[in-house]
Amino acid sequence: MIEKKINIFGIFIFILLFSILFAPPLTWILAIGSMGLITKRINNHHRIFLGILIAFSWAIFVASRMTMQDPSDDFTNYYANYQDLCNGNYGALFEYAKGLELGVPLLFLLLSFISKELSPNLLIFYITLISALLLLIWMEGNLFELMDNKLKGIAGAYVWVMASFFMASQSVRQYLAMIILLYAISSNDKLKKLLILFLASTFHLIAIPIYLIVEGIKKYKWKATISALIVILIFYFLYDIIYVTFGDNFPILNKLEYYHNNTDGFTEVDLNFLKIFSVPLLFLLYRILLDRHLIILNDPLAIIYLSFYLFYIAMFPFPLLSIRFTLIINSIILGLFCFSFLKNYVQHLIFLLIFLIIPWRIRSIVNIDPNNSMAYWSIYPQSSIYPVYYYIKMLNNY
Repeated sequence: MIEKKINIFGIFIFILLFSILFAPPLTWILAIGSMGLITKRINNHHRIFLGILIAFSWAIFVASRMTMQDPSDDFTNYYANYQDLCNGNYGALFEYAKGLELGVPLLFLLLSFISKELSPNLLIFYITLISALLLLIWMEGNLFELMDNKLKGIAGAYVWVMASFFMASQSVRQYLAMIILLYAISSNDKLKKLLILFLASTFHLIAIPIYLIVEGIKKYKWKATISALIVILIFYFLYDIIYVTFGDNFPILNKLEYYHNNTDGFTEVDLNFLKIFSVPLLFLLYRILLDRHLIILNDPLAIIYLSFYLFYIAMFPFPLLSIRFTLIINSIILGLFCFSFLKNYVQHLIFLLIFLIIPWRIRSIVNIDPNNSMAYWSIYPQSSIYPVYYYIKMLNNY
């Protein structure tokens, strides 16, 4: 019987490995679906292996997108930084935040030792793969540490299915900073927290305020949320004065001014992300309906999610800032909240995953409307009859 189970799983793994050559998104769908369906029977080794396959399929998938063709694509700047380091211009190490954010340039320097001729797409592959593997390690080493074994599969499936690794190739510094920050937030050791926070801040300084907000919410709950909202609103009403007074000294204010002056161009993107951000809210409302009481609203994760949801809306006057400020939630661990809100109703979670969330995510990822503001991220092949077609795209950069 055991041998039969091993053989069945072996055949399934072969199918996944075979599919990754032709259609990495298919590997992603099959791996996540199986992780959720057999959550009560899957063991740690199988779950980790599926996680690795998901990480590779995401990296291949994202790396096959078009690059260097849209002025709003931040990756253009990151690739230029990589090329500068490859050419021996080590001053590029201090390009971000006046030299305080050394993390990504140092990562690029390391990659330049491996190869000085990485195409833009291949560089995206490495960045996305590193991000996905760091998320996998965090889930296995921190998130699942005290979790019931029967819940680990479905929890992992929700994190993977809702994560947006497209942002890993756009907001490179912040995406890596937020994943590293997850380790600091999850740690119980104060010194370890501070050391990891320092490391995260070398990738993006926004790690510091996000850490303080999350820790504040964990300790003071809604009081911290209300305080943060007041600060955001005060900043908004005094923005013009702040910009005129300090704009020359703080580059981030120039970035905010750019967003503020391009409201029409970016608001649609914010609204698209708001739809994604609202999914856990539906799960939360469904949980309240099932329980017929509001106790879940006192749960720390519920407060964190609702707080960042309110932050997102409050920052709408500065298009794209709302996405970046809440990136740790809207693009990395959004699925964790979906799982957490219904973790006492596993069968509901499985049903919603298979028949609602996965189909919806497929539709949102494979965007066939060229006029949609998110279509730029969908200009890549979904499959090919030719083996390793995606790999060829990565190497040749279209």
